[in-house]
Amino acid sequence: MLGSIPWSPFPVVKPLPLVAHVLDSFRTCNDFELKNLMLDLHELNKFDKAGFDRNEIKWNGQMATALHSCGSQLGPCPCGCRLHAFTEERLTKGGLQGLLVRLAGFAKCGHILYPSYRHVHPDELALLNGMLPGYEWENPKMALCALGQLASPLQSVWLGLPAFVPYTLAAGKPCAWGSLYSETAKYSENVANTVANTCLAVFLSL
Repeated sequence: MLGSIPWSPFPVVKPLPLVAHVLDSFRTCNDFELKNLMLDLHELNKFDKAGFDRNEIKWNGQMATALHSCGSQLGPCPCGCRLHAFTEERLTKGGLQGLLVRLAGFAKCGHILYPSYRHVHPDELALLNGMLPGYEWENPKMALCALGQLASPLQSVWLGLPAFVPYTLAAGKPCAWGSLYSETAKYSENVANTVANTCLAVFLSL
């Protein structure tokens, strides 16, 4: 038995980090990626009505929460959990939640001219969720389903460490992470923010 687990809140970083702190720029996609991620005319029409601005990832802002339906709200889910697009009733009630990146140019449908957009790339979403990017995604939209469902590794590690540390100590193994976690939790907010940011920078550089 490990006994009681000393949970501590995840440090709050102030001011809130921006997408620009993580991405130098949005990815330049190749033809295969654009074919899979670029919005078609039906999607452009729906997102135009929902509001491109509220669904676009702002480089100088925070990204909205990623969902399992990311990239496939208006069609079947690539994982097979949903065979059809969200119903109009569902979209009216819950809204259309997207993570869009602006592209150069426009797309024309009859007399209507839409700005071109694509869904977020899996590498971008991975990094913004605290994962290491660079995996070779065979199906970009399937990858978005998985990335939209995961818990951020940064938060998972923060929650898992308090249980992992007593286990390693009980096994007679030293664990430096335990002292880092406990000391971070004790420090003032400013110092905790510094430690959290340092851990994030180290994690992202691995």
